[in-house]
Amino acid sequence: MATKLRPATNADTNTIREIVFSVLREYGLEPSPLTTDSDLDDIEASYINRGGAFDVLENGDGEIVGCVGL
Repeated sequence: MATKLRPATNADTNTIREIVFSVLREYGLEPSPLTTDSDLDDIEASYINRGGAFDVLENGDGEIVGCVGL
């Protein structure tokens, strides 16, 4: 099955947070959910409603395996 890029919603928040925090830790950085990374609490308000974009990449089983926000 093919991968699919789709717009993120607030329903994706927990998975997005897991992915982003995992990558930060890989680079020796500590996630800061109460300050720097608090934008991940409300993807729609922080990105989409402000003219930005936040997408998730799903594998063929519908599992989110990546994300990008602008």
